[in-house]
This record gives sequence, structure tokens and C-alpha cells, in this order.
Amino acid sequence: MRLLGRLLLLGLMVGIAYFFGWVTWKTEANIRYTEQLSGNLAETRPSIAYRLDGERWTEFTLTGHAQMLRIVTNASINQPVPEAPEEGWLYALQYRLLDGSGQELESGEFFHRTRIRFFRSPSNPEMIHQNAFLKVDQVPTDSRVHLMPLVPSVARLQLKVRSMDPLLQEVMVRNYEPEQYSEHRLDAAWNRLTRSQRERIARGSVFSPDLLVQQERRNLMRNRWNPLGPSGVQERDFQVRKLFVRQGDLGEPLDEQILPAGLYMDGWHRATVPVPEGRARIRLDFTPVNREQMPQQESISIRWYGPGVDKRSTSTFVWTPDHESFSQVYDGGLLEIICSEPQVLRAYREQEEGWQEITPDSSYLRIYALDSERSIRFSVAHSGSSATPFRLDLRAMVNGVEAVDGIEHKAQYLLLGDDGKVLRQGRLDLQLIPSLYDRLAGEDPSEQLSEPISFHFKLPTKVAAIEVNSQLPVWANAYTRPMELVRKVRVPEDYYRNPQETGYQPAWFVLEPEAVQQLVNGLRATALIVQRRPPTDDPDVIAGRYDWQEFRPEGHWRGRHLLIPRTTQLAIRDEALVTLYQPLRSGVEERLKLRSPYGQVVLQPTLIYLNAGRRREKVSVYLDGQLFHQVTLAGKQGQFRLPSLDAGVHRLRIQSTSDIDWYINYTDDGEHPLLRRFANQLEAGGMDFLYHKKTTSKEVLTGQFFSTGLVARAGISVKVEALERPIGPYREWSFTERFYDLRIPDEQKVPVLGTKSLQADGGARFFLPLGEDLAPGRYRIRIQPEQGISGYLSLYRLQPGDAPQPHFFVERI
Repeated sequence: MRLLGRLLLLGLMVGIAYFFGWVTWKTEANIRYTEQLSGNLAETRPSIAYRLDGERWTEFTLTGHAQMLRIVTNASINQPVPEAPEEGWLYALQYRLLDGSGQELESGEFFHRTRIRFFRSPSNPEMIHQNAFLKVDQVPTDSRVHLMPLVPSVARLQLKVRSMDPLLQEVMVRNYEPEQYSEHRLDAAWNRLTRSQRERIARGSVFSPDLLVQQERRNLMRNRWNPLGPSGVQERDFQVRKLFVRQGDLGEPLDEQILPAGLYMDGWHRATVPVPEGRARIRLDFTPVNREQMPQQESISIRWYGPGVDKRSTSTFVWTPDHESFSQVYDGGLLEIICSEPQVLRAYREQEEGWQEITPDSSYLRIYALDSERSIRFSVAHSGSSATPFRLDLRAMVNGVEAVDGIEHKAQYLLLGDDGKVLRQGRLDLQLIPSLYDRLAGEDPSEQLSEPISFHFKLPTKVAAIEVNSQLPVWANAYTRPMELVRKVRVPEDYYRNPQETGYQPAWFVLEPEAVQQLVNGLRATALIVQRRPPTDDPDVIAGRYDWQEFRPEGHWRGRHLLIPRTTQLAIRDEALVTLYQPLRSGVEERLKLRSPYGQVVLQPTLIYLNAGRRREKVSVYLDGQLFHQVTLAGKQGQFRLPSLDAGVHRLRIQSTSDIDWYINYTDDGEHPLLRRFANQLEAGGMDFLYHKKTTSKEVLTGQFFSTGLVARAGISVKVEALERPIGPYREWSFTERFYDLRIPDEQKVPVLGTKSLQADGGARFFLPLGEDLAPGRYRIRIQPEQGISGYLSLYRLQPGDAPQPHFFVERI
């Protein structure tokens, strides 16, 4: 009896060995046969996939320990492979998550766009693709991966096909759960793997499996995925498909354009590169996207934008196959590069240790598609009883549209309450202009998107959500911020900031729409590559056509005149001649052309002196060859007026030692003039300004702080007591509470006139925009320094356009 049992066991073992040997031989024979037909299965690994039905659910039992599933799908298409449409072939799957008793916990759908990518290996001229079947009449499309978070208590997953393009024959799925290992079992699990398994899970590592350290092996095991099989009986409840996946280097993709690393540019898209602060040589390297179609030379324009409308320059570089790099010395700012042919740019900055790459990394922004049938809703979370600022950006595809024309379009918005009722609705008018700086990621780089059109709302607490729809397809994204959050700006660091820098406070915070995962699953979300924009210069300001208005605080205030360097290179306006002082050379007769503002015939110039010596100095002033004034100077600084003079050329000689610096106004002869600027003393109690906003458009105030203390940085708080703003929408939003973290310049000290020896720094500027959301009216502006900060503050405004000219007349009595 015992012998019979052993014989039966031996026979069973022989039968099993024969079965597996026959299956292996049959599979290898089929592979060899198919290779003779298609040549497409060499160096592939078989994988079991399951065909999904459009009528019945295919069910998978879950282990219960995983928090996420990896769902890999492939469609199939008949041979010969037709050319895929530009957006690929579309298919959609429905899913249900059930608990152990069969109750539905969650349901939904997700979409995929697929295509077939062909490759050509250097060692094999034949075109191949990554996936293949044993049967040669059908070809699997590229794999698409969907990561599905799992809800608690889920026990089963059901899948079926919702829809697919007519050319697609079927959809197959492979499901994976993350392997679960306790920490003390990770090493043992690695040791149980075969050589091929180790190589497969370590193929993303630089080193071979034998060279991995213990921590690297453990990390690989933590991220290992195990396949899941369906429930039921094969051919009755599910159908099996054997998919062969090519491993290793597939060669060069033939139908996909892979861009080199860097910033992409073409005739519709420009590149911008932030240049770090400081003067240095910048090198730009250009790589054509397609050398075969590239002309032998191309003219490339490089524009530099510095901090100020006068800090601008333009250079032209002629690219040729033998001359692909451009270099020039630049100060900090922003470079804008313009070309007509597809190129990729990389930027470098010269340092003592060599060239440092400053090419900015791509900044991505997720945007969401909407139209008349598919709206998007954003929930609004309020902070206490305060209203919430809300910003909505809308874009659209504008291929082939000239920038000067644009497209007029309309969208609609609904403000909803907690109960879903419409509290308010309105229209959003869009003037869509092609964007020269943004483009869709992962798409054809020549696709053109419009510039974002921003709409701002001040949403009261009764508004729980905002819903947006549009007759034509539009892309949308939204932002929000707490109403009480102070807008913090670092000066000048934020003006040179790289988009990826993290040491700053964003003005707005991204807000995801409701059901964002469904939007992603439904292919209604895409990534956008965004860049910094160069500043927009007002031509009136550049031409010197503007009105300069200075403001004084309310109440009791004190102030002084400061003699500061004129840093701008813009043309000198006649109106500024009274405050513009040119240096004079002591002991030399100067021929000065005195100019009069507003067409005055007679003027009275002022002489300002700065005495760097420590002794009393006797000074003689000669005007047009005659001794005009003789005085002994005892103070460190001072001023006195010349007699009334006619406009025109005059001769002036000042006889004094070289320790005294002299300056005169009403002339623009000279290269390094100084400005006499009045500034109010900023004390610990702060100061209030009453500003009258006269227009509905944006008005920008400029503050310039001159520190008299020994500090490296100064904090200035600014609060605008604004009128009550309606809900909106507005095209702009004004931050009425700001904090400026100013870096105090230490390159040059300027004299405070009217004092014995007080000096201040050269001044740090900050800007206060008041947008169209603030109606015309009077606004109180509160400016408060941080504790321990002292100095002088000048608050003024440049109004572009021709300034009103005063008229003078003489009335005889």
C-alpha cells in the first residue's frame, strides 16, 4: 500500500513536469513563429491582462491592506495600424468599490487617451513598439496608468468599459496592489527574489542589484507592486489576454518629439530668464529642435529688463550651426529671448569657479476644462465672519490668432449659497490674446493658449461656492487668500526672484475645484508651463510725459531736503530743473546754459555747497565776469541764491578749495546730477496720508525710504483704509495691507540738508498699487515703521500723460 502511494506520487510529479514543459515549449514555439511574422517579441516579458466587457462588470477581490490601487490599461487596434488623431484614441472605464457585503462605497469613471509609439533601435532598423500580442492581427496601444485611492472597508473592485473610439477593438486591464512588508521582513523578502526579479525592480537604479546598499534594497521593496487577479471562472466571468511588454532600451521614438533640456521657444512662444542681482557675464546656448529643417542662420533678439523703465537694452544674435552661443554682461533683471524657429535655450552666469546654470526650471500650473455642458465649481472656505478674496483665471486655445486681434468671448458665473441656490449670476467678458510665454505641458509645443484673463471677487460669507460655465471650451483655475493676510514683499529680492524660489510669500494660493479627481479621471485637467512676464513700460513715462506729484502727511509733521543721486537715465523734464542740481568745478569758469521751466523768462538759480573740510573757508562767486558774492563759510553745508537771471548762457566761477562740492540748478549740463528731494521724518508713531484716487483705473504710488539708522533692513507697514468694495468681479485686486521688508543700500550716503552732519542711505523704493476694485474717492494711508527704524519717507505718484501747464501773467494795478 505504501509502495502504491509512492508510485502514484511519482507519476503525479512526472505529469506536472511534462505539462509545464509542454506549455513552455508551446509558448516558445508560438513566440518563434510570431517573431518570424512580426519580429516584435524579442526581449519581451509576458504579462497577464484581463479583457473588460462593456456590459458586464469584471470583479477583483482586494486584500484589504492597501490604500491605493495601480490600474494599468491597454486598448487594442487592428492591423495595419491607422494614424492616430492628434489627441489620440479615447476610451473611458467605469468603476465601483464595494464592501464585503456587496454594498457600493464609491463609483465613478476615468478616461484615457492612448496611441501607439514606434521606436527604432540602432542595432535593429525595423520599427517596433513596446507592447505586442501573440496574434499578429491586432496591436496593443501604449499603457495608461491610473492610481486609485481606496476608501476604508473596501473589499472588491468592479470595472467595465463605458465607451471607446470606434477604431479600438477592446480594453485590457492589469491591477496591482502595493506589497506590504514589515520592516524586519524587508531583507528576507529581498533574499527570496530571483535574479531576474531583482534586476526588474532595480532597473531604475544607477547601480546593479549586487551593488545596492541595504537601505536602497529596502526602499525598492517598499515600492513593489503585486498583481491582482479577477474573481470567478475564466471565459465565464473574465477573459485572459497575454500581453508581451518589451524591456530595456527601446531605441529612438519615431512619432514623438522629445525636446532637449531647457526653455522651448518658437515664433509663437518666447523664453524669459531671471538674472540674479549683480553684474556678471551671461551666456545663452541655443539648440535647434530639428536641425534638418533649421535654416543656416536665424536672427535672435535678446531683451534685458532691469529695475526701472530706463534700465532696458536690446541685442541681436545671429545663430548659425557654427555659432550657437551668445554672451554679454548684464546687471540683475529679466532676459526675454525672441526667435522665429523652434529652439531650446539654456542660460549660464559666469562665476569665479566657472559657469553656473541659471536656466529656470519649468513652473507647472494645473488648469481645468469647462464648456456649456460641463461646468466647474469651486468651494469657498471663509475665515470667521470675514469676506474672502477670490480670483478666477480663464484661458482658451487661440491657434493662429494674431495678438493684435484677439477673440471676444463670454463666460458665465453663479454664486451659490450653502443650500445650492443661486445668490447671484453674471457674465464674464473675455478678450483672448495669444500668450507668448505659457504653453501646455506634454502637448505639441506649438499649440497656442491665450493669456489668462483674471476676475476678482470679494465673496461674503453667505457665498459657499462659485460655478463657472462657458459656451465655448475654456480652461480655468482659481485662487483665494484670507482677507486679513498681510501682503509681504521683500525689496529688492522679490524683483529678481526665480519662480521656483520658496523664501517668499505668494500673493494668492491655488484653490482646487470640487470633484478634482473626477476632473482628472475625465481628462479635464492638464498641466500648464508658465513663465515670468517682462514688465510693461508706459511710453509716456519713457518719453518724459508725466506729472510728478508729492504728498504730505496729515497733522503735525517734520521734514528735510535730501540731496540724492539721480539714478534714472530718462530724459530730463523742464519741470524737474528746479530740483535738479548739477556739480560745478571749483576755480574753473563754467559756461552754463540755464533753462527755465514753463517758459519763464527770468529765473533765480540756487547754489548748494557741501564742505568736507573742518575749517572756515572764504568763498568768492563770479557771475558773468563780475564778483557777485564773497562770504566765509562756517557750516558743513548750506545754500544761497544767485540774482535773477535771464534764461540762456551764463559764465560762473566759484573760487574755493577742493574740499567743497558745489551744485547749481536750472541746467542740465553735466553727467552726474543730484536731486533735491523733500522727505518727511518717519518716526515711531508713523504718519497718515490722505490720497484722492481720481480714476477708476489702477493708480500706483511710490514710496522711497531713506534710513538714518545703522540697520541692514527696515520693515515698513502700509495700510489703506479702503472704501467698502462690492462683490465684483474686478480685473484687479488691491492689497490694502502690506509689509515691505526693505534692504537698506549701503553703497552711498546722502546729506540731509539743514543739519550739521546727518546723513541717510541712498533710498529704498517700494510701490503701492491701487487697482480698479477701489472706486474713486479719498483714502487714508497709514505708514508705520518697525520698532527701532528711523529715517525719512517720500511718497509720490507719476501720472503718465502730458502734465497740466501753469500759465503766468502780470496784472498792472
